[in-house]
Amino acid sequence: MKVSVYLHFPFCVQRCSYCDFNTYSGLDELIPLYVQSLCKEIEFIGENLPEAYYKKIHTLYFGGGTPSLLSAEALERILVSLEQNFGFGDNIEISLEANPGTLSLEKLRAYVSLGINRISLGFQSANEHELRLLGRVHSVADVVQSVELSRSVGISNINLDLIYGLPAQTLIDWTNSLETALSLGVEHLSLYSLTVEDDTSLQEWIQMGLYPRPDTDLAADCYELARDMLSNAGYLHYEISNWAKLRDGNIAYVCQHNLQYWKNAEYFGLGAGAHGFVYGLRLAN
Repeated sequence: MKVSVYLHFPFCVQRCSYCDFNTYSGLDELIPLYVQSLCKEIEFIGENLPEAYYKKIHTLYFGGGTPSLLSAEALERILVSLEQNFGFGDNIEISLEANPGTLSLEKLRAYVSLGINRISLGFQSANEHELRLLGRVHSVADVVQSVELSRSVGISNINLDLIYGLPAQTLIDWTNSLETALSLGVEHLSLYSLTVEDDTSLQEWIQMGLYPRPDTDLAADCYELARDMLSNAGYLHYEISNWAKLRDGNIAYVCQHNLQYWKNAEYFGLGAGAHGFVYGLRLAN
């Protein structure tokens, strides 16, 4: 049985205005203790795994938060614990979410040496005014640099996240984001329609009248535009929000971890606030 593991890392440099995930900024001093606790959870689950789950994990996904704040030493500790207590399958896909500006050449080299073979960058927008609205701490130049650095260390599977349906967004803004993403030639794109969540800074700003509510008709237009542009650029639309680049008809860049969710297959959610689906049960920490 093929199972997957999602690991949640809740630490960020700055909390984004739209985020309602279990994330925190300014608490980096807790990272070592968190890693220690995460490894304890991994060990506990691993000790109680049925034989059928042993050495069957085929995708790992480090999400957050900003997992790229993890030192190489901390990441190695987590991966060693996972391999010892779960076991890794052949050709395992190991994805790590990263915020542009938190990656260095040295860190990426260490990540690759530990087995990271897929990077997902929180691009979100190619428009600086939208990045400020979203509370992002990176620039467009940081995204370009992060892609280039990832390529230089041999990572050949890169995803960019983008958000559409923003307050006051125009189709020109969205077209610029799409064209910039396509110009970077990444293997995968994840495009998400903004949801204004309760108790977020963005919701408060909209309620105060500082920004208009997102236009759902415009969001639909953005989605249709993306669908057409990405299809023409040779990307396969394999899931509602995800596109993978085709190369000579090869679908190698389809995210196997995404498919685990999409096919309603089992996965463990480890870490604070993580969700999982095992033994036919939906679980949440």
